Amino acid sequence: MNPEMLELVLTELLEEQKKETLTNAEMVSIVKKLLAKVEVLEQLLHPEDGPAILERLRAIQVACQSGSEKPALNSAHITPVQTVIKHHFYFKTTAVIAILFFMIIVSLTWLYIEKEKEANAHKGNDLKYRYLKLNASQNLKKILRLTDSLYLYATDSMQKKVMWIERQQLELSEKTNKHDQLEQQPSKRNDKKRLSK
Repeated sequence: MNPEMLELVLTELLEEQKKETLTNAEMVSIVKKLLAKVEVLEQLLHPEDGPAILERLRAIQVACQSGSEKPALNSAHITPVQTVIKHHFYFKTTAVIAILFFMIIVSLTWLYIEKEKEANAHKGNDLKYRYLKLNASQNLKKILRLTDSLYLYATDSMQKKVMWIERQQLELSEKTNKHDQLEQQPSKRNDKKRLSK
């Protein structure tokens, strides 16, 4: 091996070792490699190659040993590591889901209550109809039989007729209520006049 080439390799290794950006672990591994190569090179060198090379090798070896003892990074360059734990709570998503579930539960409860009322009304109507059939006179039994057959064969026309009759009765009751109110108002006025005299 050429002595100039040996010195070039050793100086490159020494320059790598002197870099301040290396971590301690990298520094130790570089120094160990360098020392191993220096020992191998000392064994390969013969005394006839020259004492100057041996002295240079020993100087590099001493520099490597002293470099492995110092820290690789300056303490000014070291920044303390702070662990910051951030808890993320997605309020919008959970709030929307909770509100949706609440609305679904309320609507299902309302539907259940309405259907229960409707079922109770049907049960009541059925019981009333059965009671009329059992305790009816002959004429009422004929009317009930006629109503049953009309319902079975002409459901739509029966429904229209019932709605028309109910509307007529509602209008009639509203007219009578208005007429009664009008009759009561003059009597109240007369009562007020009598009291004022």
